[in-house]
Amino acid sequence: MAHPFQSQSDAHRGPRRLVGVFEYDVDLRVGSAGIVEMAVLRFEIWQFLNDSTAYKARVWRLEHYRVQATFPQDHGEPLEPVSDEVLCVEKPEFLSLSTLQVIRAADEHEAVQVALNALLPVCQVRKGHGG
Repeated sequence: MAHPFQSQSDAHRGPRRLVGVFEYDVDLRVGSAGIVEMAVLRFEIWQFLNDSTAYKARVWRLEHYRVQATFPQDHGEPLEPVSDEVLCVEKPEFLSLSTLQVIRAADEHEAVQVALNALLPVCQVRKGHGG
């Protein structure tokens, strides 16, 4: 098989369909010091409708935040209570994989493996959690 990544061409800017969503618990190296922390990465695998072997991956880190809406208000106080939310955050280290690369693969499972392998410099799937 040829190199699994290709630059995005005009042929690979067309419609796609979501064919798989995968989440992995990983040890993620963050920052220039390479500190390792546990994280959850969410992969969406999209297949191009005009090419059954061409895929794109979108990768997010799931992060937990405590948030509160600031509007509407009553006498300067928010009406809505504080809530704990899980947000999908697209990190800079994942952007080239998410936006620029076309993955060549036989199916969505192979495409997610290619995407995971591309992230090996910054993460390692935790033992017993897929892969």
